[in-house]
Amino acid sequence: MTTFAFGGVMFTAAGLYSVLSFLVALRSRELAIRLAIGAAPNDLVSAVLLQGLRFAMLGVIVGLGGAVLGRRLLFSLLPDLVSADASTYVAVGLLTLTVAVVASYVPAQRASQIDPIGALRSE
Repeated sequence: MTTFAFGGVMFTAAGLYSVLSFLVALRSRELAIRLAIGAAPNDLVSAVLLQGLRFAMLGVIVGLGGAVLGRRLLFSLLPDLVSADASTYVAVGLLTLTVAVVASYVPAQRASQIDPIGALRSE
């Protein structure tokens, strides 16, 4: 179970990193314009991190909803299963959000280091 859980965390991190890297690449012109007109690089980092946290929060909310709804079905299929308490759900949600922040940090740093002139000339 631990191996599958670790694999799920790694897939979550890789997926979120991929999506945010792609979105930063798509928004490079917009981010370059923001830098050119005076936005601080930290503002771009926080904007990309916030976008990653929004995705993660949506995933946590949908996942917790599915876990609560699927709990009855799972207990009917596996009668010897030990009931999960609320602290387990909170811990999994916090772990997912922590992984999201770590996976969002690299694309956020890349967004803050965009060369405005190079990005605007290339497109």
